[in-house]
Amino acid sequence: MTGAAPSPSTTTLRVLVAEDDETLRFLSRRFIEKLGHTVTTVPNGRDAVDAALTGGFDVVLMDVNMPLLDGPQATRMIRTAGDRIRQPHIIALTAAVNAGVRQACRAAGMDAFVTKPFRSADIRQALTGIGTTPAVTGIAPAADTPSSEPFAGLEQFEPAVRAEILRTFRQRGGDDATQLAQALDDGDTDRARFLAHRLRGASAAVGATGLAELCRSIETAPAAPVPAGRVAALRTAFASVESHIETFERGHPSP
Repeated sequence: MTGAAPSPSTTTLRVLVAEDDETLRFLSRRFIEKLGHTVTTVPNGRDAVDAALTGGFDVVLMDVNMPLLDGPQATRMIRTAGDRIRQPHIIALTAAVNAGVRQACRAAGMDAFVTKPFRSADIRQALTGIGTTPAVTGIAPAADTPSSEPFAGLEQFEPAVRAEILRTFRQRGGDDATQLAQALDDGDTDRARFLAHRLRGASAAVGATGLAELCRSIETAPAAPVPAGRVAALRTAFASVESHIETFERGHPSP
């Protein structure tokens, strides 16, 4: 079963975003609100199921990798409710582009995909496609215009909003970076990969491409032992991002 998409005449969609990273939840909310839709966010798959089972949403943007329940597990539980609720259109948010992940999402009952890191144009395309024929089946991230400006992906927002996004990333991303370094030191491969995946998504979303690439290499690396210098490189990369954030804040002081 897939979602009964809203009529093409619908101008305002009720959107649920299920995403465990706070920076990406904040960005998603801003993107969707700018499009004129209403949005609710939740931090894990369990809360996504509870919210979706109220039948109050037209669309669910569902992260594939989340705590408590992952995206496919949450989707199966929503689809199991059948006609007892108005089934939403469920769009997977995933950094994975391999066929296996997409097949698993399809098998769980997801309708479409948006590939991370996404931009406002990707969300617009995904939501605009709902209710059309054929349905949206996959959206690659919008091509970025080369830029030497740090956090270039946030230029569509006013400075005050950018500052809020970067403060969120600095705090939550900093927590993830600290925990990731500890997991690497401890040789906890599964924990390290989970944290690297989450930090990679947030880093790419704000335009911290160097940090995102380092996280990708950690996420996809073979099991322990950790390559020499990896933890130090992680700390250096995050410190560099923090320095850019501080420079931005000095140029755009809070009112």
